[in-house]
Amino acid sequence: MQIKNPRSGRAIALRLVAAVALVACALAFLPRRSRSSSPAASDSYYMVIYSAEEGKISERAHCFATFARVTWASDAPTPRIELHHINWFSVRGHRCGWTYNLVETDGKPTRPEPGENRTTRDALELVLGHHRRVTRWGPYEIKRELYEKAMRQIDLLEGRIPGKKVLYKSLDLGYRDRPETPVLNCIHAVSDIVREPALLRTWMAYGDPAARKVVRHLRPWIKSPAIEPPGLWHAIWEEIWRGAPKRRADTIARAELDPDPGLTSNAGTLASAGASQSTGGTR
Repeated sequence: MQIKNPRSGRAIALRLVAAVALVACALAFLPRRSRSSSPAASDSYYMVIYSAEEGKISERAHCFATFARVTWASDAPTPRIELHHINWFSVRGHRCGWTYNLVETDGKPTRPEPGENRTTRDALELVLGHHRRVTRWGPYEIKRELYEKAMRQIDLLEGRIPGKKVLYKSLDLGYRDRPETPVLNCIHAVSDIVREPALLRTWMAYGDPAARKVVRHLRPWIKSPAIEPPGLWHAIWEEIWRGAPKRRADTIARAELDPDPGLTSNAGTLASAGASQSTGGTR
């Protein structure tokens, strides 16, 4: 029978303690940024919802959204802004700028058709090119959970979810819940970021009323609806137009959504379009 030397056991224990102490000392002298295990600690998340209208013509209305991840670094004077977009339209709608509700030009009923998700810049170039009035809600700071839901919705629209292919139809009633081939219009492409406890039903609403319904639907994930961080809208606007000829930010009117969630759907108030040049105006 072998008899272990108690001194060898104590020596091993002492070496382990010394090794742990050395690792602790090394960690203590690492730069603070390298010790951070979660880059999200310096991140914040924002959402802008837009509507575009041309009179009371529903076929010329559009709804789209921008989601921003804003990262602050201790050694940088300005944050890094990463944008993601929901601008869902039919392929032909992205080209011509309008959609068809019930019937095609030949009188036949409209059917689900291929859709395409593009950027906020694409949406703005399209609607402003047709001289449509554009309104924005936000940027609102949102919970990270909503941002992540938006990223999953973008993956769905852009065909990165196996076994799913989304189509477009302006009037999507009765088509929206298809398990493998859901059909969405531009409004529900944004609102269906959140499908629980129930889908948002916008019925015949379009333009500003529809966009306002979307914002109210997503309100539980908005941190401060009444607060717009100073300068953030212009920073997002600069990022939208990075590398391209830029439109003026004050061409987009800013909508005021009443902060009381208990008010009815007509509680979103709009002040005059020229009230605030620095925030793009208020309508």
